[in-house]
Amino acid sequence: MRIGKECMKKTVLIVGLLAAVGAGGYFAYGKLLKKSPLDRGTEVKLVLMQQLEAGKDPEGTSVKLMVAEDVLTAGGGGIAIHKGSLLSGKISQSRGENALAAITNKPARLELMINQAIAADGQAIKLTSANNGILDQPISLNRGNTGRQNLSAKLQSIASDPEVMRALSQIERSFKEGGRVDVTDETTKRGFEKIAKQLNMKNLEEVVLGNRVAEVNSVLDSAEKVGTVLSDPLAIGAVLELANIAGEIGSKLGQMLKGRKIIAYPGTPISVFVGETTQVHPG
Repeated sequence: MRIGKECMKKTVLIVGLLAAVGAGGYFAYGKLLKKSPLDRGTEVKLVLMQQLEAGKDPEGTSVKLMVAEDVLTAGGGGIAIHKGSLLSGKISQSRGENALAAITNKPARLELMINQAIAADGQAIKLTSANNGILDQPISLNRGNTGRQNLSAKLQSIASDPEVMRALSQIERSFKEGGRVDVTDETTKRGFEKIAKQLNMKNLEEVVLGNRVAEVNSVLDSAEKVGTVLSDPLAIGAVLELANIAGEIGSKLGQMLKGRKIIAYPGTPISVFVGETTQVHPG
């Protein structure tokens, strides 16, 4: 009879837990978690992970982006979308500008569509470019929201250092052409160390000094895998810092060319918003 009672208790417990899961909970790390609302209009801050140019990159081109900050559920109850999550968009309009642009009223245009991100529980979250809940609206990139006035004073002060120049060249190539970061050469490594210390980039400094660049390359490689949720905070932080540097380099080169192009550089911040309130399991 004792065995029968124990079995009955376990059965009741299992039925109760299944009922809780059916009511909107699920198990993680031995705990029962319930869904929380991710409200429409919640901002999702992204960072561009590649260079784009109006008129050069054709419509339909896939665009790589990374979530720059954790996105929380209503009331800050949990993480709905993790920092470091990778997602993609597409170029919906790409038109360069020529000498007749002013006459024909056809200035340069560069627009993106970013329709969804992946939540911590794996479900798709609809996104929109404006905080109005209207879906399928493009994000317009222009000279005002993609360029930078100049290199930061701190970076400018060391940019002529040969070791720093080697490191900067490698950073630009990594984001523009998809190369990997390589600090096996001591000269380049010292350049990265100088950049990290001068710009107070703690993640990058720890990665370089700790010989953990392979983890950064793993994040860069994963940028091709949309929907991947990266779990290494140090490597994610270092990649975001590198993207910011790459953006400063590219923007400076663009100013030197003095063109009328629209070029969106790596590290360009882009904000989108949750398009529909969605119930998610916080991660």
